Amino acid sequence: MVEPSILKLIKSRIATLQKFSALGPEQERKAITQIFSLQNSAKAYEGRLKGLKDPAVMATKQKSEDDFRRR
Repeated sequence: MVEPSILKLIKSRIATLQKFSALGPEQERKAITQIFSLQNSAKAYEGRLKGLKDPAVMATKQKSEDDFRRR
């Protein structure tokens, strides 16, 4: 599963950009769009990871896959 590694990388980049943006208004202006984009990506990966760890979600996906293979 690559989601935890990607999420760690995204959060690291967010932290780096936040430190950069704290240096001044021009740095903040340059970093803010990337920070928002990465935060949205982090939310998506967190949701995906949560779904992969949820037994009910995985059971539904497995049933769907089994039904598909039977047909």
